[in-house]
Amino acid sequence: MNDVFAFQMFEWMWIPLSGLIGWFVRRLDKRLDSLQADTAKAEDKTDALKFEVARHYVTRREHLDAIHRIDTKLDRILDKFDQKRDK
Repeated sequence: MNDVFAFQMFEWMWIPLSGLIGWFVRRLDKRLDSLQADTAKAEDKTDALKFEVARHYVTRREHLDAIHRIDTKLDRILDKFDQKRDK
């Protein structure tokens, strides 16, 4: 008789306990889904940022060409100043 009573008590305790465990697991699953969605959004933002940085990237050759053009213009300006000073 005690075995039957203990089994019935276990059944009555197991039902609410399994409901609580199921509720907890479902909340964890929803939380993991939202974390995965947030992670995907963050990855998209970093991919867009990488693209934006690469789009504005200047190669070494382009940089050297720009510096060379600036130097030649400055040399021409200095030559004109020297010509005016000589007069």
